Amino acid sequence: MTILDRISGWFDPAALKAGFVAAGCIATAVVAMAVVQQGDDEGLRRSLERQAALNRTLSDLQDAESSQRGFLLTEAAHLSQLYENATNRVRSDLTALEVALADEPAQLVWLVRLKALAGTRLTELAAGIAASNGGDRAAALAGLRPRDDGTRMVETARTYIDEIVAMEGSAIDRRRKRSQISGAATVLTTAGLFALMTVLALGALREARRREVLARYLPREVAALLADGAVSLRDGHHLHAAVVFVDMRGSTALAEQLAPQDFMRIVAEHRRRVSEAARLTGGMVDKFIGDGALVVFGLTDAPERASANALRFASYLLATTRQVGRSAVPSEPVTIGIGAHYGPLFCGVLGDAERQEFTVLGDTVNIASRLQDQCKPLEVALLVSGALLAAAGEVEAGWSRIGSLSLPGRVDPVMAFSMADRSPARPAPNLPVNSFRNVERDERSDRLS
Repeated sequence: MTILDRISGWFDPAALKAGFVAAGCIATAVVAMAVVQQGDDEGLRRSLERQAALNRTLSDLQDAESSQRGFLLTEAAHLSQLYENATNRVRSDLTALEVALADEPAQLVWLVRLKALAGTRLTELAAGIAASNGGDRAAALAGLRPRDDGTRMVETARTYIDEIVAMEGSAIDRRRKRSQISGAATVLTTAGLFALMTVLALGALREARRREVLARYLPREVAALLADGAVSLRDGHHLHAAVVFVDMRGSTALAEQLAPQDFMRIVAEHRRRVSEAARLTGGMVDKFIGDGALVVFGLTDAPERASANALRFASYLLATTRQVGRSAVPSEPVTIGIGAHYGPLFCGVLGDAERQEFTVLGDTVNIASRLQDQCKPLEVALLVSGALLAAAGEVEAGWSRIGSLSLPGRVDPVMAFSMADRSPARPAPNLPVNSFRNVERDERSDRLS
């Protein structure tokens, strides 16, 4: 067994659910960290853009200063154009920086100073250009500052820009560190999520295989409850329930009369009808034994509902079996015997991890089985106990009293009842119990073999 198999074996259904919830939380955290990292990356990009804009502003100021001086001295037209382009870039960059640094008050203070300095100097440069263009060359030249003044202005501007860049640099360092931490956390969390999902997938596959094995050997309802961790089923418990035994009569004669594959089809069809009737009436097929079946009602229902459903099951199965039986084997109709009782029993799952079996034990099961056995000598299709009718809320007047039967293996007799009349009908499975009393008892020509 590999390490992954051992780890996946730790996950029961509840642990799997918790694991998937944890995986969802981790995935949400990964997405959140990715969003934070994306925001940090975007902030870093904007900081770098602002730094570039500040350095460009300083360069453009110097270009405006030198091109204006060159134009005034030489009156070269291309220098005038260079001056115009530089001043336009300065104004544009300063406006953009003012918007970008609106949420950075410390940096905005230095930017306002830079903007005021640049504005003053651009106004002076524009005045010189205007005088030259107006023909007053002497006034234009008189406005030229000494180179030292221009240098001092540039140095002052550089000081302002350096203050802003230093603050931006600190912000960039913080964002880079946070981005690195967020990136590392995202990688580690993603790796952890992948590992957890791998283990959960293995656990889910293991759980699916376990459910498949349970469903192979246990009734579907019991397998689902046991797979979901129903401790009471695993350990066994006492309860009151209705038990119904069904047996197909005349199977020996049918096996002799029919080809094996045809006989198997009859048995398979009989089992299908039993399963359908149980599904429609809320019963659980505990097991099939050849052409017989044990059906339990009340594992999760109230006593009255369980007993009523048992009667509905018996009536519905009798009707469907007679209609199918007459058309399937005309020479030897398919008939059944049904015994039903209600009372205390013990139920649980027996076996080991390789093979498990759900079973019901107790006097209630024995009585239902013995009542089914009495159907043949009494020539009736259905025998139910008085305890079952009482639990279902049925009045005895609607049933034929057979009397107290002494059943093999029991000291105390059991009051038994059968159907009240013989008129054929096929009741719908969603009708109340009282509507099933007109399901036929076997005609004398269709006696149970």
